[in-house]
Amino acid sequence: MPDQTVIQGVSRFQPPLAADSESMKRASLIVGVAVALTMAIGGCGASHRPAQFTMQLRPAAALPTKACISEARRYGYSPPGAESICAAGGGRSWYHAVLTNRGPGAYPACEATGLDAHGKTIFNGQLVFLFGGIPAGLFAPGHRSITFDWYLPGKTRGAVASYTAACAVNPNPPT
Repeated sequence: MPDQTVIQGVSRFQPPLAADSESMKRASLIVGVAVALTMAIGGCGASHRPAQFTMQLRPAAALPTKACISEARRYGYSPPGAESICAAGGGRSWYHAVLTNRGPGAYPACEATGLDAHGKTIFNGQLVFLFGGIPAGLFAPGHRSITFDWYLPGKTRGAVASYTAACAVNPNPPT
């Protein structure tokens, strides 16, 4: 068995540190690549922050006229204005939404897909939050969740059984 005696902290089989320029170049290259990879991975991580908005939708029964008007009135609609936008929901598919804003207050731009009981897409498009006001739309306060019931902007080719939705900050909300 070879002797592995350690003399002054250096193993007998450990080669002395090479001070030649080729070894130094290799070491510098390895450190440089490691630093570059660390910075690249760290930079990518910073650009993949969680979405500011999340939205959960589920099918819901149409709101009765009085409840719909109340929903619109809490966003500043006059009774005649609320009645008008609620009447437009007749014959449409309605949904219950939970919109969570994890960032500062902003106007969301949301898209949804509605699927029938067989998984077939029967709605795909932008959600229009008329009850939030015209022309700006719904404002989502920062670091809060809001819930509401509303209807799809267009008619569907059947009953919606489930939804998926995605929202982002509207960079140019109408004013």
